[in-house]
Amino acid sequence: MSFYERAKELQEETVMNRRHLHQYPELGYDQVETSAYIRSKLEEYGYDPETFEAPIENSVVVNIGKPGKTIMLRADIDALPIQEDTGLEFSSKIDGKMHACGHDIHTAQLLTVARMLKEREDELEGTVKLLFQPAEELLNGAETLVKAGVLENPKVDFALASHVWPIAPKGIGFMKDHSMSGALNFKITLIGKSTHGAMPSRGVDPVYAATFIINGLQSILAREVDFTSGGSITFGKFDGNGAMNLIPDKAVLEGTARSFTNETLKYMKERIPEIAELLAKAFRCEMEIEWIADVPVLFNDPELVDKVRKVAEETVGDAYEIFDFPQQNGSEDFAFFSKEVPSVYFISAHKDSDLYQYNVHNSKVVMNEEMMAPTAAIFAQTAVDYLKGNL
Repeated sequence: MSFYERAKELQEETVMNRRHLHQYPELGYDQVETSAYIRSKLEEYGYDPETFEAPIENSVVVNIGKPGKTIMLRADIDALPIQEDTGLEFSSKIDGKMHACGHDIHTAQLLTVARMLKEREDELEGTVKLLFQPAEELLNGAETLVKAGVLENPKVDFALASHVWPIAPKGIGFMKDHSMSGALNFKITLIGKSTHGAMPSRGVDPVYAATFIINGLQSILAREVDFTSGGSITFGKFDGNGAMNLIPDKAVLEGTARSFTNETLKYMKERIPEIAELLAKAFRCEMEIEWIADVPVLFNDPELVDKVRKVAEETVGDAYEIFDFPQQNGSEDFAFFSKEVPSVYFISAHKDSDLYQYNVHNSKVVMNEEMMAPTAAIFAQTAVDYLKGNL
């Protein structure tokens, strides 16, 4: 029986796992109940709990197979601080938290892969490392795991992951080379001196200074970086905590810088604090900057993409379109793995009706559970083929 046929047989269980996870979302590294559920299912599928590893707290890693080449299959498991508004019968039971990025889908898929590989463990001519990773939404969970040694013991030779995409026509999409932008997420704090709004000369206005920093940082892209390797700098939060007649003593900006070249990201990381500090000083404020995330560009190995695409065509190509997917401005911390080992990151696209009209990170987003079976099958078949040397 093919992996796709077996995945379809297991669809009811995959859906059950997904809907349980969807109802109990957890954020960041705080994956206590989620990781416990993953471990319980792995044990149910025949994995020895004594072999479960946790390079960082609330991550789950298990190896299957025998010594030889190693392929790592990764699912991210964290949710977002969003209040769900889908009306689904299995909506989140946790106020203010939702699996709005589809990581519940990713986790349920990989659990099904784990079960299928366990059933056919004798076919594995090497090791499959199954990684259930927290804190992708913070864009630093993968980096933390790399530093903790998740790519070692055994050494990973190839890493594979996928992501749901609910608004693209149903099928499997592939990207090559620089596929998703790198990201610098940062927080700038400006310290001034509070005063009455009618007496600005008696204080130091951090809000006024912040407006110049927001505008001034755009000069990096407009005048310092060649437009062929440019990017974006945007601010999504501006918190002054003052009032209409009160200049506060502090203002906080939170923003993100993106680019498809690591060289531009490196340059922006140097120039953002330089310009911000000088502009803060110009308006008599003190400035502090905190780097919340520093994610490289996600690189898809072109040769391996072609090989995984062939697996997808042979595995589910009769049922689903296999297509080229465009380069994406968004970022993914799987890039930390792609920086270290040859990697492929593909798209599981969901849209086949107007039900799927919202993209990820939206309170109304709905995922197409049908696509879990073909995606799981591609994972499992790729792992077997790679370890046999057929990939």
